[in-house]
Amino acid sequence: MKSLLTINDVKLAAKANDIDYKNSTKLYYKTFAFNLSMKHINIWHHIYRDQASEQDTEDIRQLHYQFNNIYNKFTRLLDSKNIEYRTRRELNFNLYFNDPEVFELALKSFNEYIIEIFGPVHDNHLTTMKNSRKIVVRENLWYKKYRFKISYRGTTEFQETVIPSILEYKDSLSDNEIKLSSNIYRILDNKLKPSYTTSTFTNFRRFHYRGVQPWHTCTVYLDNEENYVMYKMMVPGESDTEHEILLLSELESDK
Repeated sequence: MKSLLTINDVKLAAKANDIDYKNSTKLYYKTFAFNLSMKHINIWHHIYRDQASEQDTEDIRQLHYQFNNIYNKFTRLLDSKNIEYRTRRELNFNLYFNDPEVFELALKSFNEYIIEIFGPVHDNHLTTMKNSRKIVVRENLWYKKYRFKISYRGTTEFQETVIPSILEYKDSLSDNEIKLSSNIYRILDNKLKPSYTTSTFTNFRRFHYRGVQPWHTCTVYLDNEENYVMYKMMVPGESDTEHEILLLSELESDK
């Protein structure tokens, strides 16, 4: 059954409980509208266990035990209601969900642990994120100029075949129309100092430029759709990700 609660109900409940409600810019895991961030008790234990007194360590252990008990009851409740969710334990304990009822239930169970919640501005914002997963909703353009972002991994193929085309296209635009990330300039600065790696399995030598590795991100920013379309026509190779900004001011508010 669909929850009767709305995005606005979540925002009002957060305000009533002195919890920061922050605007999300995309769906979490391409699925979830909300991210509830809570104190990660296990991290506390890990950080302080080597320097805390025996009593402090026991207190933290009890907090951890208490949190886990509450969490287990909470997730059993969500499961019984067939509510979809996902968790991730990082510096904070993150709970991702779509159903606004989850926040109401979390307030009853976890109020003292909640740090903040991220969610859509309103229903139109949520619909926009669902309809186009390349859309990122933000208050400002990247560097206050650029609406489109195309990112690549710094592989040998990217360095050898894609960058020359990027530079050729860049020459046709002004600095206000295109921006290259620092990793691309790092590649260009080191292009006269190549190095080689040899695979111990295939004895095959692969060329790469110093300073940027295949897992590093290299990004091109463009100011408008016309330049983005021309870029896609002129620059070969598969990008890793592509995003377009939709400004919050461009979204229609809920009526």
